[in-house]
Amino acid sequence: MEWAGIKVLEQEKIKVMVTELDVDVLPRDGANPYAAGIPAPVIEAQAGRDAELFSVFKRHHDLIPCITFWGLEDGQSWLNNDPWENRTNYPLLFDRKLRAKPALEAVINELSTD
Repeated sequence: MEWAGIKVLEQEKIKVMVTELDVDVLPRDGANPYAAGIPAPVIEAQAGRDAELFSVFKRHHDLIPCITFWGLEDGQSWLNNDPWENRTNYPLLFDRKLRAKPALEAVINELSTD
């Protein structure tokens, strides 16, 4: 995974702050498929996506000195009500009971490997 815009930013020596990061796991069609809980395959897919993102961030650490998530745990996410009220989303690294999700381990693993 790579973003074409990163090469332009690197050439211009423009630093990028990644802020308000979260990984939406819901479809944008208004469905609320995981209101009662998120299935393991979706959690694993989220972990894979976070690993991909942090792989890019790590490769371009000189360009991206700061990465901030949009919150701590899924229950606090603004995505629970966007774009429709009463949606249940799971976009962060910790679940509603503050238990680490596989995405946290994926990020740590990505950052700790050479």
